[in-house]
Amino acid sequence: MSNEVQEYLKLCQKNNIQPNEDVVAALKLAGETGELDLSRKTLSSWTWETLARIISSSMNIKTLKLSDCLIPPRGMTSLLASLSHDCSIESLDLRGNAMQANNVANLGALLRQNCVLKRLSLEWNSTGVFIDAFSQLCEGLATNSTLEVLDMKNNQLPPEAGQCLSSALKRNTCLRTLDLRWNNLQWKGGNFLHEAMQINETVTKIKLTGNCMSDELVRSIEQCAEHNSSKERLRKDCEMKTDFLKRHLRRLEEERTSEVQELSRSNEMRIREVIRDSESRVNQLESVLSERASTINMLQDRLTTMDKTLREQQEKKENLQNIIDDKDKMYEQLVEEGNKQKQEFQKKLAEKEEEIRSMIMEYEFKLAAEINSRKQVETEVSTQLEEMKRLAAENLQLNETLKTVRKKHQDSLEEERKINQELLVQIEKKCEEKLSQHEVELTLVRAKYQNQVRTLEQSKEEMERNMADLRSQLSRERIQWQDDLASAQQQAKSREIARMAQYEEKINSLREEKTSLEKQLALSHSTMTQLQQQNSSLVAELGEPQRKLSQLHEELSTERVAAQRLRAELSESASRLEAKKQESEKLQRQLEDLQKTVTELTAVQTSREKEHTREVDKLQTLLAQREREIQNVRADEVERAGVLYSAFSKYLGGLSPSAGVSQTSLRA
Repeated sequence: MSNEVQEYLKLCQKNNIQPNEDVVAALKLAGETGELDLSRKTLSSWTWETLARIISSSMNIKTLKLSDCLIPPRGMTSLLASLSHDCSIESLDLRGNAMQANNVANLGALLRQNCVLKRLSLEWNSTGVFIDAFSQLCEGLATNSTLEVLDMKNNQLPPEAGQCLSSALKRNTCLRTLDLRWNNLQWKGGNFLHEAMQINETVTKIKLTGNCMSDELVRSIEQCAEHNSSKERLRKDCEMKTDFLKRHLRRLEEERTSEVQELSRSNEMRIREVIRDSESRVNQLESVLSERASTINMLQDRLTTMDKTLREQQEKKENLQNIIDDKDKMYEQLVEEGNKQKQEFQKKLAEKEEEIRSMIMEYEFKLAAEINSRKQVETEVSTQLEEMKRLAAENLQLNETLKTVRKKHQDSLEEERKINQELLVQIEKKCEEKLSQHEVELTLVRAKYQNQVRTLEQSKEEMERNMADLRSQLSRERIQWQDDLASAQQQAKSREIARMAQYEEKINSLREEKTSLEKQLALSHSTMTQLQQQNSSLVAELGEPQRKLSQLHEELSTERVAAQRLRAELSESASRLEAKKQESEKLQRQLEDLQKTVTELTAVQTSREKEHTREVDKLQTLLAQREREIQNVRADEVERAGVLYSAFSKYLGGLSPSAGVSQTSLRA
């Protein structure tokens, strides 16, 4: 059992009233479906008051159907009072309830205070009989912000009710459909509604059959509603297109950011690999140098031992001088060979230095070419900015021209309205004078009256002919306006498509430039690897003189073994060995200098690579900024196109054939 049924039964027990089975069944269904249907049920005023309490406190009931119930006035007032407060009712059906003046005014209070109701049906209620109460209902409709559907068929609405409805429609901004069939609004009320529909922009469907007004006026009012519906469709289409473009742009931005991140990650990985390789090579060189220092220490120890042996063998010096002279000659030959090898090694070092300098010049030339390409990209970006400024200026000029044309047509329309009003006043005065004359003459002469009727019929036929001509002219003008509108839409669409194609071509060119820059980066990385290979070859070439030095040391060791036998040779060879030591130290110093130069070259190369990566990052950030600016300009152009299209549609709506129809009807 639902809460609504429990409340109803409690109230019946308090007041000692037997509950109604139909009401209990309807409340049970309402608790399940959210729809309370009591149509064609005649109930007492007390039951309606209790139902009003239940409805105001319930949150399950969404729709309320009370058609053909003939609710008493007290029950209707309590129901409307409960609905005027915040409740959950979204659809209310009050057809065929013979509402009184007070309840019609209460309906106005309901519409003024309720913020949930969306559908209201008041068919067969004769609300137009009480014009003052109906004006209050229209005031509530004017301030309402939720009602979307209003049904007022067969309510005996007079022409004055049309004036009240027009004032409400001018201020209302939420009503979508309005049903006014089978009333008595007549030509006067139709004109008021026509004026209101020219101002209102939310009503998309209005029904006016059976109101004693011309078909042309009904068509013009319905065309205004159709114009509002087409505007809503265009607005929804624009919103859908803008959402689609925003999503597409977000996807493009995400793809570009992912590409940039991948490039930065790959560059970082390559730089880290290069640094690791260089560190490993430096460690290898340090290990080689430590081994060489250990070998030098071993040689020094051997020299000390040899000095001791030399002191012991100084006594044999005198007997072996001739042998020492021969050995001196052999040693001089060896020295000459060592000098020749030294000169060849110096020549090779000079050639390598020249090759390194040429490589440095080539890299500087490539850096200059990259700087020139960067300048070209900046110039292209500046040209794109100038084009965007020019497009913005063209849009401003188009806006100004549209404003001027709109002002001119508005002024002309106001002048025509004033002239038509003056003509109406003059025609009304003449008609009143003629009517007074005819009333005096009717009693006297009927024959004259018949003749005047004939003349009036002839004039009527002429006026009908004129009206047919005016209708044909209006149809022609309408066709011309439609053709102009279609051509303007096609031109605007073609311009937008061309601009989008230009921007896509520019984006593709920027992507190609990006790929070329990436290729240049790959070339620079390949050149770095080549330089590293050359450095390794240089290190290998430096190992050859070390081998030669080791061979010389071996020859010296053989000579020292012979010097043990020959004291004189060893005494003089000791001094020469000291000279050889000095020369070996010089060679080691030269090797250290070469290693320092190699490290400096690697440091310079790494710094240049870092500068190159920084420049590439700057170019990538500039490209991202330019792409964002292009996207912002696209969004601005789309918004401006939407604004221009809406303004143009409003302008065409102001110049629509409905205005011409109203003017011709006024002249008639």
